Amino acid sequence: PTNSTVYNIYATSTDACNIELLDKSVVSVLPTPDLDLTVSSDEICIGETAIIIIANSELGISYQLRLNADNSDIGTAVLGTGFDLEFSVSPTLTTIYNVLATGGNACAGSLVELSTVTVNPLPAQPVITASGPTTFCEGGSVDLTASIADEYLWSTGETSQTITVSTAGTYTVMISDVNTCASPISDPIIINVNPLPAVSFSGLDISFCHDALPITLTGSPIPTALTIGIFSGPGITDNGDGTAVFDPVAAGIGGPYDIVYSYSDENTCM
Repeated sequence: PTNSTVYNIYATSTDACNIELLDKSVVSVLPTPDLDLTVSSDEICIGETAIIIIANSELGISYQLRLNADNSDIGTAVLGTGFDLEFSVSPTLTTIYNVLATGGNACAGSLVELSTVTVNPLPAQPVITASGPTTFCEGGSVDLTASIADEYLWSTGETSQTITVSTAGTYTVMISDVNTCASPISDPIIINVNPLPAVSFSGLDISFCHDALPITLTGSPIPTALTIGIFSGPGITDNGDGTAVFDPVAAGIGGPYDIVYSYSDENTCM
């Protein structure tokens, strides 16, 4: 029967006498849970948590999330509230789930709608490529380029594939794919910036008579075996040791003249 029904029984003897048995049979048909509730699916990146929602759960009904492959239980059953129910899962592969609904009368059935949690892999750890040396002098720069991806996030906050850096420090990048899954952070790349040397020279007046005697100029810093200091300009004879002779006669009448002391330190900064 589809509804609760009372049955009676008549007993008939061989002489066609009929009698109704006093006891009656009652077959109770208990309601089953609503199996047509909406069950959500989700899409995550590996390592994230997916949320499966059962819409408009029934009061007094127990809902058990199960793996659809073998009907094994996931966690414990949750009682319906009359509102939406949420289940949290963290599969490592794309997985299909079903939900078993059980009433207080032990009538049970699986909800018709299944839930598919799609799991997307993470992009590979990006690699940073420098366009040139990662150690340079103040005022220089280098381009850093990340592996090809859909989106980029550098430790500087920049979001382009290539960034230009001129400041010493450690730089990393993280990339994302079309599924917005984020990669592990790249190995760091270290940028070193060497300061420019403070350079000057002494011994030169601002004007000379055209027939004045030669004078000696002294540069600072004085060059060593690992550094270079050279004077240049009209009337200059460089001595190769951080000093030079300026001869007004050789420079000739005129000016102003540019007399320069160029110094390159052990990092070739100048």
